[in-house]
Amino acid sequence: MGLLIWGSLSLITGWATARFGWFGLDANVPSNFTLNYIGIVLALISAIFYIFVKSETRTAQVDSVESTNSTQVLIESDENQLDFFDRLNPVKKRIIGISLAITSGILYGQCNTPVLYTTQINESKNYLDYMFSYYTGILLGSLGYFVLYSALKKNKPIVYPQIILPGLVSGWMWGVANVCYFLATNALNQAISFPISNCGPPIVANFWGIVLYKEIKGKRNLLILGAGFSVAITASVLIGLST
Repeated sequence: MGLLIWGSLSLITGWATARFGWFGLDANVPSNFTLNYIGIVLALISAIFYIFVKSETRTAQVDSVESTNSTQVLIESDENQLDFFDRLNPVKKRIIGISLAITSGILYGQCNTPVLYTTQINESKNYLDYMFSYYTGILLGSLGYFVLYSALKKNKPIVYPQIILPGLVSGWMWGVANVCYFLATNALNQAISFPISNCGPPIVANFWGIVLYKEIKGKRNLLILGAGFSVAITASVLIGLST
């Protein structure tokens, strides 16, 4: 449900901001309203299919704590070290989870708006000219969050060393993907490129869930995923044709 809320809101807010010219942007009017709107609706419908896919996940057993000179690298299995969310009852977890998914979806839909606005008011209309400042802001923001977290944890941040390298690699991959997105936006506009780019990640994520992690099995699950993929691809084609 969290993925559905996040994906739907990010798609709607990102598309609507460019389509209707929110926050000072010039409105991106598609040449074919019907295809554009049908494509957006189908993109939202495609996300619903993923709710009905049942995955098989493994729960990892977390053992004791090992401490280096200054960094706690593993969480204790003791109840005193339970995460904040683990201490909440199911109703509170659901409320907080839905609230965070809504907030994250809306903000993610707006994450490219400053670049679009900066491009609009400056002489250069090439989005790539603003990539350095864009990524510098992301880096400084992430560093600031980590410093704040470390201060709140009294200089004993919980760090999982086994995810550091995968985290860096995924960040580099996201950076390359975002450059490709802005190149697409140069050729099209955000009202076209943003919804299309939102349809792709669930397809790739579920593909790896089937092939690599073996989380998704069974004929029923595969049929549901196939239907969702088909609707998402159809939505992307219609949105692309609407430009």
